Amino acid sequence: MDIVKQLETFRSQMSARERETTDRILSNLKPLANDSAKEAAETYKTSTATLVRLAKRIGLSGYSELSFQTKQFIDKNAHRKETVKQDNKLIDITKGFNEAITNIATKDNSDKLENLVEKIHDSERTFVIGFGYTGLVADYLKYMFLSFGKALNCFDSMAMVKHIYQVLQPGDVVIIFSVSGSVKQYKELYAKCKKVNAYLVIVTMNSSLDVLKQAKLSFVLPTVSVINSNFKVQSVDSQPVFWVFASALTRLYQDKYLAE
Repeated sequence: MDIVKQLETFRSQMSARERETTDRILSNLKPLANDSAKEAAETYKTSTATLVRLAKRIGLSGYSELSFQTKQFIDKNAHRKETVKQDNKLIDITKGFNEAITNIATKDNSDKLENLVEKIHDSERTFVIGFGYTGLVADYLKYMFLSFGKALNCFDSMAMVKHIYQVLQPGDVVIIFSVSGSVKQYKELYAKCKKVNAYLVIVTMNSSLDVLKQAKLSFVLPTVSVINSNFKVQSVDSQPVFWVFASALTRLYQDKYLAE
């Protein structure tokens, strides 16, 4: 498990205290890896109970597993001490994006993207769902496909999403963009897709979602972070990663169905 990715992925669902604790952890991972729960809580100015809740929030059993996963992360990234460039933040940030974008371009993702392009083309109705900046990505796809002569149904609020429950039919394509893939937020929609045999597609940054197994297609996109030689994590807005995915989707559609 990439403990940094998990903390960043679930941050939007955390309580205020959990977010404060997460920010302190990302500023200094070492106490979490090396100290007892009591010692780490003192360092991070929080409680042991908050650390345990935080661990469970990101899918771990408790503090011991949280500490172990952090130590594993540090050991795996020990080479950063030699390779990180502390005198040029722009280089560090662009390297982070380069790594993330490279990780999107797998053979598996390429094949699945081809499948998704075909499903969108062949389906009479495609619903694209996202909130916040993933809602902007959904809007982008709506207008791009409209310019191709293909109408997509875009939903960017929960009130609008509830409308889908009433109209979803077999063969509909439902694409959900969500950083965390919140099961609670989309529970009814996941169940409805399964019940009517709609084609569910999930695009998320959370690799630990059980619901990924229920989806016909799923894409787990990488987060972006900069980690210095002291393992202080500086989060970077990962929104562009979703835009890269959406741009690739529209480009493939153009190449396959609109090329002269």
